[in-house]
Order: sequence, then structure tokens, then C-alpha cells
Amino acid sequence: MFYVVGKIRYISDLILSHQLNMKAIKITSIVLIFLFFASFKPKLQKTIIHGKITTFNTISVANAEVTSKKTKTTVYSDSLGNFSIVCDLKDKIMVKAAGFNTASIKVKSLEDSLNVDLVIIGNEKKIDLAMETGHIHKDQLNLVKKYLEAKKQYGFGFMNMTDLIKGKFPGISIINDELVIRGIKSISNSGSLSTRNGALIIINGTEYNWNAVKSLDVITVKDIKILSSAKAARYGSGSSNGVMVITLVDE
Repeated sequence: MFYVVGKIRYISDLILSHQLNMKAIKITSIVLIFLFFASFKPKLQKTIIHGKITTFNTISVANAEVTSKKTKTTVYSDSLGNFSIVCDLKDKIMVKAAGFNTASIKVKSLEDSLNVDLVIIGNEKKIDLAMETGHIHKDQLNLVKKYLEAKKQYGFGFMNMTDLIKGKFPGISIINDELVIRGIKSISNSGSLSTRNGALIIINGTEYNWNAVKSLDVITVKDIKILSSAKAARYGSGSSNGVMVITLVDE
């Protein structure tokens, strides 16, 4: 009897010991797997991206310093403002040039080009500094100064002509590629450019349609006036729905 009981206890101890060992092995395996994967850090995707540096969206900025924060790489833009730099996804690119505010851009895609438009710090002396340090060609100096003056008046804060007109003139709606001035009763016409439901558009003394206005760069706009009633009448019969007069910067 005692022999049988002892045998049963022995077998029970073996089973318990086996279960404990299996549990220990399982825990050890989980820990080893965790440590194995934890030892591998995800590699950041890295490539060469290309871009262009301008001011006022059109004028190339040469010899600007372009630096990648993560790869610690620095390059300089060429005479046309173009550059190529090694960087990571979600990298931060810093662009510096004398006379301009420093720009910081986050890399959101490694497939798209990186176009950076630098902003003049604020006065003509900074434009002269930019020319003296080789960032702006001397042939473009006067044009940059005119653009700076125009930007102070109209272009600042607006990316395109649609935003500019809606921002400056809340009473104007753009319907079917025509400008409709609130408070002026439209006369339904059809046919030539001079007969329309929307306002007459005059750019530097010449009549244009809305598509021509949309194609303008905001920095080329010096002034915009909205005319109605007697002031608009001098532009002829097509002015019955009002007139938008746009004056551009002289180049």
C-alpha cells in the first residue's frame, strides 16, 4: 500500500516538474523572441530629393544653403535655384540665404520635388544684401524691389488670384467663370466678350476674361478696384454689371 502511494506521489511530482519546466521554456521563448525583434530598429527610408528655391514664386535664388537635419548633409542651390540633397522621410530641411527669412520644410514625400519660396526679410536693404551675396542676379534687382512693394499692397497672404479677390472683396462671387458683384442686378446677355452676366474685367487698360485673371501671379498685381454705376459707365455698355480694374506691376 505504502509502495503504491509513494509511486503515485513520485509520478505526480514528475508531471508537476514537467509542467513547470514547459512553462519556464515558454516564458523563456517569449522573452527571447521579444529581445530578438527589439534589437532591430526600423531603418528610415533615405533617398535624394530634388527641388528649387525661389523668391516671389518666380525669381531663382542662387547659392542658398540647404541642410538636412537628420542626414547632416548640406548643399547649395545653383544659379537657377535648383538643388539635390540626401534626406529621410519626415526629415526637416532648412534653407538659408542672406536677406531672406530662414525656411524650414518637413519632407512628406520622397517622390515629390521640394519647391521653397523664400521671403525677403522686409526692406530694400535686404534685397541689396541678397544681391551682394550672390543670391539674386543684379539684372533682377529692380524687379524684386517692385515685387516687394506690390506684395506689401496685395499679394501678402494669398496664394492665387481666386483667394485674393475673395479675400479682398467678399461681395464678389465667381459663378460660371464670371465675377458677380453683389448689389448689382445682372443683365442676361450672350455672345461676345463684351456682353456678359458678370462684371467687365480690365487689366492694364485692356479687356480680359476670368481665365486670364486666374492665370496671373498675385505678386504681379499692384492694385484692384471695383467700379459700379457712373464710375463704371465710362467703360461702355458692357460695364452695366460693374467693372473690375486690375493694375499690374511694371516690369
